[in-house]
Amino acid sequence: MKDVPLSPEQEREIATALIGMEGDLNDPVALARYEKQLRRLVQDGANASAKGRIRFREQLAIAQSFGHPEPEEYARNQAAHLAKIEALERRRDRSFRQAKADILKFANKAAAKVEKTSRTAHTSLRRRAQADRFFLATTGVAEKEGRPVKGGLVEAEIQKKYPGYRLPHWEKTTMPLKVMALSVESHKQGAHTINLHLSKDIDEAARRSPRGIVSYMQDRIRKAMKETFADDAPEFWFVLERDNAIRFHLHGAVVIPQPGCEPMIDEALRKAGGSWSQKSFQQVGRPVVEPIYWAHYATKRLNLTVIDIDTRLFASTLGIRQAARDGWDGLRRQF
Repeated sequence: MKDVPLSPEQEREIATALIGMEGDLNDPVALARYEKQLRRLVQDGANASAKGRIRFREQLAIAQSFGHPEPEEYARNQAAHLAKIEALERRRDRSFRQAKADILKFANKAAAKVEKTSRTAHTSLRRRAQADRFFLATTGVAEKEGRPVKGGLVEAEIQKKYPGYRLPHWEKTTMPLKVMALSVESHKQGAHTINLHLSKDIDEAARRSPRGIVSYMQDRIRKAMKETFADDAPEFWFVLERDNAIRFHLHGAVVIPQPGCEPMIDEALRKAGGSWSQKSFQQVGRPVVEPIYWAHYATKRLNLTVIDIDTRLFASTLGIRQAARDGWDGLRRQF
């Protein structure tokens, strides 16, 4: 359900609450964050009220269609019953999300422990994927919140967690840093995000492929892009992410080959992802405006995904991969 327009009274309530907080929140970023949270809270209440009215009208029409002696009473009871079912479903979904978060937390801790042990055993090798993942998450969140991503508090947080941490040369970068480089380069060129869900048939075919899920999907996306754009097929990269126990999806970016072709990109990606009942939810692209955060978002479940997939987890076309490599030293010097 889309957000319903807020009433003038609700807008005045938000404005009054913000005026009351201006003295306590002198930081514009903190005030903006508070306004966003407050507006979401009011909006959720407005949406729930609107949904309740719609539900009541639907049940009233049903009651009247079969001649119920007290249609309004029937509609109120049914609407309340449906609202209770929806609340229970939301509670169930929250439990599932929490369970997934707990598993991811455990996977991250286990990966960090294994990495620390391997570095101790092989001191000449750089085995710091978890340190790189922490660097990416810390700088990415800072970028998302509008804070400086280098130096200051961000640097202090990284050094506290991993004393002496420095970005390595390209040859020793791990997957999180390579994805960061790809994301930053695609942002420079102008890019459209990949958020692609796979159909059941495509997911199963990708799992059966002897080349692995990532190579299978890279071929499908490349073919779909060539069919759509011919010789002007765009560069792209993506990361495989575990969705649940039986399904995966992709996050990444496509370099925009010409202005205004974003709908064509989305359609090509949907074609690569397979048949989907609600196409608008299968692939929803946006401009890449926060490249470091986007790289963090694309790799956030890396340690959970690797539990199921022991082959490579990301892919990129040759052009964007070479550009990311060429630009790495400059990006590295920035930090």
